[in-house]
Amino acid sequence: MRDAATTLSALLLAIANGADPEAEQARVEQAGWRRKVAAVDGYDRTAVTDLAERIDRRVRELEGTP
Repeated sequence: MRDAATTLSALLLAIANGADPEAEQARVEQAGWRRKVAAVDGYDRTAVTDLAERIDRRVRELEGTP
């Protein structure tokens, strides 16, 4: 999950560093994901799996893959 979160963070930061109107939204989204990853209970397998799936889904959206 942490590797996927790092990938997601890099994708969002690439958007955030641009001058697009989406840049601010990407910064806010990236901060939200960072909080979610930090808050997940590493001993709760269901919570970790759920968050990992959500992160993977968002990475695929940003990469444009189905």
